[in-house]
Amino acid sequence: MSETLEELKAIDADAPDGAVSIFKNTYIDGNGRFYSDGAWFGVNGCIEIKQPTRSLSDIKRIIELMELLEDISALGFLEETNDSGKSHRDVCEKAKLILGDL
Repeated sequence: MSETLEELKAIDADAPDGAVSIFKNTYIDGNGRFYSDGAWFGVNGCIEIKQPTRSLSDIKRIIELMELLEDISALGFLEETNDSGKSHRDVCEKAKLILGDL
């Protein structure tokens, strides 16, 4: 599970309405139905996934944090240079929106 930011964005963008998790390349809704070929299929409890699924809300949060880390890096906090075109204020405001008041 070491996808790039772009790969995670693609997982999120490709998720059909109602999907709450993903197992390998298959989206799953809150009722345990699987999404395939443009439609949801129920399995009436016949299939139990014993492998861990990945929550789409977790993936969205990881995307937010990776984007924030990119902004922080662009400001030079993680590198020696500070010539990035991003303002400190912009990154601080974004961090506060994502992280809230700590």
